[in-house]
Amino acid sequence: MSYEKQFRDALFKKWDKEFDKGWKSFVDDVRAKNKVSNDRLLKIVEAIKGKDFVDELRGFLISIDEEFAYLQIARKPVGMRLKDDRFELIPELWIDQRSSNMYKIGGIGGTICIQIKENRWLKFHFELL
Repeated sequence: MSYEKQFRDALFKKWDKEFDKGWKSFVDDVRAKNKVSNDRLLKIVEAIKGKDFVDELRGFLISIDEEFAYLQIARKPVGMRLKDDRFELIPELWIDQRSSNMYKIGGIGGTICIQIKENRWLKFHFELL
């Protein structure tokens, strides 16, 4: 193997390592900011729907691997209404699904909305592998 190729391989390995450190730091920052925002929002939701609902909602987010999703309030749901028997206090979801995205070829993602009161929905994005 030539010296130039060894140098280039070592350089790319170093760059990859530095990129991975930077990316991890970025993701950790986003998750921390989402957690602060979501905790504040979930206190309001808990006042409206109760602690059991929020606990079940957190369990739902974990079950779909979106515990760090950024939660928002929407005035109307998007997508199609679906029934889900796995969660007693979340009997229906509205899902707007897309079949691919820019991060994963053939990935599935979209938006999920869960009603918290009349004309108010909890909305967040999801990505599935």
